[in-house]
Amino acid sequence: MAWLWSMLKRCFTSAGAQPAGAASVPDWEVEEQHHCRIYRGGFVIYDAHGRVLRHVPSSIVEWPGLSTDVYLRDPPIQLRRHPKGSCLQLVSPHGPWFKLHWERPARDFKDSRAYVEQLLDEAFRGKRLI
Repeated sequence: MAWLWSMLKRCFTSAGAQPAGAASVPDWEVEEQHHCRIYRGGFVIYDAHGRVLRHVPSSIVEWPGLSTDVYLRDPPIQLRRHPKGSCLQLVSPHGPWFKLHWERPARDFKDSRAYVEQLLDEAFRGKRLI
């Protein structure tokens, strides 16, 4: 019975728990650094039948008290043609990473992820919500 109690304490206490947002997204790795938190993972785009259309490797950097930085590796052409596609800037001429420049900056991983998911949904399904 002691093992059950210790497991419940680990799951429902903040000590040793994953950062907010990471717990609900197990496919993202979290790296704690001295001045920031880096989430590495990706966005998966599915068709209407649940088949994977595309996987977009991504990184989201949380800075305490500042807006997040979002990087997408080789974003799909549908996203580049989206009205907000001009907000993507190539980071280096020698690499496939693009940085998302915010009109209204997100402050944390959860909001950043939701915004990119919405952009991808609009780009692939033609629904404009933003």
